Amino acid sequence: MLQEEEIKRILAPWSDELVNRLNDYQRCGGGHPYTCGTCRDKYHTRFIVKNGKLVYAPNEYGEHVVIMDRELVATQHGWVCHTCDNIQDWCFDPNS
Repeated sequence: MLQEEEIKRILAPWSDELVNRLNDYQRCGGGHPYTCGTCRDKYHTRFIVKNGKLVYAPNEYGEHVVIMDRELVATQHGWVCHTCDNIQDWCFDPNS
């Protein structure tokens, strides 16, 4: 197991190759995804995409709706949160 100091962070801007790799990681479900630390709240508020818009979803979810747990999307400028537009400019090196 790697110690925290051994895990390298990569600062944006990121190459297209790294952006694709990070977004693949987000979709694969193989580990905990990168999520926004700015817009999370103590009530664990969740949002869904409904009719192309991001809406608050307290407890009931309609069928065929995508849950958006504030997962970040990789861009060349860093991770972007579609809930609050926050940008995180680092990622862990996927090769570490």
